[in-house]
Formats: sequence, C-alpha cells, structure tokens
Amino acid sequence: MRVHPVLLVLGAGACLAPAVARTPTPVAAPPTSTTLVYADQGAAWTDDKRTLWDNVDQGSQLMPLAWLAALKQDDGKPFLEGSLARYGFVPQKDAAHYHDLPVGFTNVSSSQGAMVGISCAACHNRDLTVGKTTWRIDGGPSFNDFMPFVLDLDRAATRVHDDPAAFEAFAKSVLGAKAGDAEAAALLRTDFDLWWIRFHTFIDKSIPRDQAWGPSRMDAISLIYNRLAGLDVGPPPTYLIPENMQVGHAPVRYPFLWNAYRQAITQWTGFAANGNTFYGLTRNLGEEYGVFGTFHPQATTATFSILNRNYLIDNSANMKGLVAAEDVTKFIGPPKWPWGVDAALAKRGEAIFNRPRGEGCVRCHGVEEGTSEQGVPDTWKTPVVDVGTDRQAWNVIDREFKTGSMQGATLQGLVPPLKEKDQIILLVRAAVVGAIAEDQKARPQLDAQAAQIVDPAERLRKLSLDKLGLDALLVKSAVQAKLGFGPPGPPPLVQNGYEARVLRGVWAAAPYLHNGSVPSLAELLKPASQRVKAFQLGPEYDPATVGLASKQPQTHFTLHVTGCDDLLSGNSNCGHEYGTHLPDNDKRALLEYLKTL
Repeated sequence: MRVHPVLLVLGAGACLAPAVARTPTPVAAPPTSTTLVYADQGAAWTDDKRTLWDNVDQGSQLMPLAWLAALKQDDGKPFLEGSLARYGFVPQKDAAHYHDLPVGFTNVSSSQGAMVGISCAACHNRDLTVGKTTWRIDGGPSFNDFMPFVLDLDRAATRVHDDPAAFEAFAKSVLGAKAGDAEAAALLRTDFDLWWIRFHTFIDKSIPRDQAWGPSRMDAISLIYNRLAGLDVGPPPTYLIPENMQVGHAPVRYPFLWNAYRQAITQWTGFAANGNTFYGLTRNLGEEYGVFGTFHPQATTATFSILNRNYLIDNSANMKGLVAAEDVTKFIGPPKWPWGVDAALAKRGEAIFNRPRGEGCVRCHGVEEGTSEQGVPDTWKTPVVDVGTDRQAWNVIDREFKTGSMQGATLQGLVPPLKEKDQIILLVRAAVVGAIAEDQKARPQLDAQAAQIVDPAERLRKLSLDKLGLDALLVKSAVQAKLGFGPPGPPPLVQNGYEARVLRGVWAAAPYLHNGSVPSLAELLKPASQRVKAFQLGPEYDPATVGLASKQPQTHFTLHVTGCDDLLSGNSNCGHEYGTHLPDNDKRALLEYLKTL
C-alpha cells in the first residue's frame, strides 16, 4: 500500500481519519424566478465600485480553480453547479465569465495556476425577496450557509483522497493533456494530499456536529483563531497543531458594512479599534487569514528592527487589495427603504427614538462623535453595552494556544515575547501588525525615525495616528516601551457587552441581535419571553414586521433559539428589552421611523 509522504508526517492515525460527519443542515435551493433590482445605496455607489467590491483579491487561497472545477457533489454533478447558490452565495451576473464562481469568490494567478479565494463580499452581500422582486443589498449580511458549504467541500475532497477511481477522474480533469503523465499525476497526488490533510483537519476540528449555524451566521472568530493557531505555526510541511483548534460554538450574524469605517471600535464584542486605514487593514488582514490565506512566518534577525519574524516570506496577503476593499466600502451607503412610508407616523417614531432615556434608542444608537482615545478623529461613538444577550461569543475572545514557530515572537511595545503557551489574541496581533509593518515601504525611514528620538516624551506627544498611520503606531509603541508605560492597545473590554451601532439601514440587516436570534424588528420590540422560539432563516422579507418572512422556501432552515435560562447556547434570544413596554401604536411609529434610516 502506498503511503503519501505528507501523511507520514502526521502518523497512521491521521492517514485513516474519517471524513467529517455532515451536520444535516438544509442548504439553499436556487432562487425562484424574480426580477433583480439593486437597492438605492447612494449616488456614490456606482457600478464600477460594485464590480471592484465583488471581485477584489485580498490574498485568500482556498484551492486551485482546476481542482474546485473537478470536484463532484454526492450525486456526481459538478461541485460548482449553479455558482454555489444552493449554499446562499450570490451568483455573478455573467456566471460563465467568472467560471461559475459567485460574488466574493476570487480567481487570481499563482504558482499553482489560477487560484480561488474568498473575499469580504462573499459574506457581506445579500438579496431580499418580496413577491417577484429581489433586492440586492451590497454590504449587507449574506444569507450564505457557510457550514454545509465547507462540510460538503470536505466530503468532495475526501472522496478524491480516499477513492482511487475518484482521484483518477479528478486527475484527468485537472491535468488535461498531461493526464497520462505518471510524474504529473504523482505530483498532483502529493500536492492534493497536503492540501487535503490541512483542510480536512481544519473542518474536522472547527465545525460543530451538534448545532448548525444556519444561513447568515458563522463563528468567524473561532475560524480565524483555528486557522492561525492550528494551520500556520506548526512544523512543515503541514504546519498543523491540531490541538490548538476548538469547535466553533459561538455563531454571530454577519455585520452590515455601510458606515463601518466610521465606527470608533468594531467587532461584535468591541475588541478592535477602528476608524482609519491602518485599523481597517488590520481588520481585513485578520479576515483574510481566516478565509484560507497562506501564512507561515519564520524566525529571523534580518527584518525590520522591531520585528524578529519574517511575516511575509510565505504570506499570500494582497495588501493593496485589502486596502482597496476597505476604501471602496466607504462608498457603500445604507440602503433606502424601497416601499412606501407613512411620513406622519415616522415623525412620531422619530420622537420616540430620540427620547434620551427609558424607551428611547438614541443614547446607544444615535450619531455621536467618537472619542479621540484611539487617536482617530471623525468617528462615530460605538458604545459596547451588556444588555443581557447571549454570552457565548465572549467565551472565544481569548484562549491559550501552543505558540509553535511563533514562540519568542515579539512586536516591541505591542506584543511581549510569546511563551510556549500564550494568549491567542497576542498571536493575532503579531500576525496582523507584523505583516503590515514588514510590508511598509517606508520601514527604513521608520527605523531612522525611531533611532533619532531625543526627547521620547515630547516625541510621543507629537505623534498623530491619523496623520502618520502605521509609522506613528509603531514608533509610539517603541517609545512607550522605553518609557515604561503601556502601548496604544485595543479599547477596554466590557464583559458580556456587544457593540451598539448607528442604525442607518438597519431595516435590511435582519435577523437581529449579535447572534441573529430574533427574526424582525417587530419581534425585537417584544419582551424576550414572548419572542418566537423558532424561525426560518432566509432571504424572503416581510416589510410589515421589518424583518424575515415566516416562510423561507429558498432555505427551509429553522433556527431553534433558547431563552434567558441559557445564555451560553450561542442561540439565546434574551436581552435588549428596550421599547418592549411601549404601547402598540408607539411601536408601530418607531418601526416606521426605523424604515427611514
């Protein structure tokens, strides 16, 4: 029996690991015939910007396009059939031109030929359907069902790995004219086995068996952590440390992206500073690592003086693409409500919204200039508040991991030398900021800038993040380390708190709460004990309740939620009991106003 070289690294147990048991999650059926209309998201959101947003490469490397095109579903049909619409991904206008890849799936050249990646747009574009009209909402939380997508992809790949006949058919498709070349087939086998053991281990360790996330939800933080700590810092050639991965039991709803760049802080739990290009780049680079970016840092003494790792030597991140994605989102406006509004009723609702206390909303969700605490002007204050909602997302913010090849890595003033086991958030910080720092063309000037500091305290006071960006952050960190006080770290955390965003375009962001456990704004205005305990997730929209329709024929997925007796299920619909005691007429007025934002 032939044992492939990469599997010898992992031992016989890994070689014989069974395929992941597929969670029986219904996936999206192809949408029925409707007329597609692009929502009004402002004059600045033009077709060329939409095309850039839908297709910009950020460096993700899921797998070679030829491999993905050769994989089969269980019934033998091409895996890419229907541009993956069965998983809720949004098809391109010209599917054939894009090789049947949906919006947010990229196709770029690499050393292995055309490479498929995943960008922000895959999870931040959505369709809403009312009657025979489908409204495209750019930057909205996708209805993709990511769990069955990756489980089915793993099943298809495992079939090729395990079944010689399946591999032969796969190789014939991939190699084309070289299909009869034994050397080419052997090389493909080695390359595929290396990809498969990494992907299969990641899916096996990350995806829960007992709880489906459902459309529009994902435990993204766990996936990013598992990617970095589990697939990137172990020994070559696999770089695996399987014990660093944990099952993702904290799904959250994809956030909407319009006005995201204006937030003073970001991420549902509010752990990330935000508001300028550098902070946006750190957020997007972390996302790129999570969606299959290649990243294998190496120890070195030859790079930029405040780094002791080479973060770019085997790193697929496309920094220009990441910046372009951040910049273009600034033009995505909140979608305008496309149906009629009762102006008088909405005016009454505005007064209720603006009540400073009690049943008003403005204190947490109004537009208020952000603080300068993070050195970023022109932001909107983003309160992080514990309103009694599900707490499971808090359990994944930080955890310990084996640092592997990153042991001893440090980023002066930002990341202390990593111990053999350390906090995983430090790995993320080092991986993100380290790669950006090393990518900066101006790092020789930054080196000189740091060396010429005469009066550190005075120099520190003069630094301006909004003007100097990353250079200022790194020099400021180095100076603060010399002075003996803390670097400009992330915003202070509010235990069990979640961000309260400005609500422009909120009508298009159902389901609600951070974990998507409430189907509509009308339902959110009920006491938690009276909210529905199960509802279907999908793109069918109900303007009357300002949220998801009760029937979702495109998905058939039902989310079962828990109440206030279980705040650690990941699916609790408890909390945020604001406006719940308003008279019905006032609730209708408030809903009418929220449609206009």
